[in-house]
Amino acid sequence: MVLVVCKTMLCGHKLSLVTAISHGFSIGLCVAIVVIGISLVIIEPPLIFQIIQYIGVVFLLYLAPNVLKSNSSNIDLEAE
Repeated sequence: MVLVVCKTMLCGHKLSLVTAISHGFSIGLCVAIVVIGISLVIIEPPLIFQIIQYIGVVFLLYLAPNVLKSNSSNIDLEAE
């Protein structure tokens, strides 16, 4: 977004529109590549998927004691 704003201020609206469209296309392409890669990891080798699941379980077990020990009384839900 900062790139588009800078292009608008420096080069005008036409170039900023091209920048915004190409930026959106590149983000969409990256998301598609990630989704395809993750789906291949899940579908093809079950061993890799199982390893990722175990890493996730270990990470959640690491986070659980920290969450239970945290002092949640400092959270202000009525922020102005």
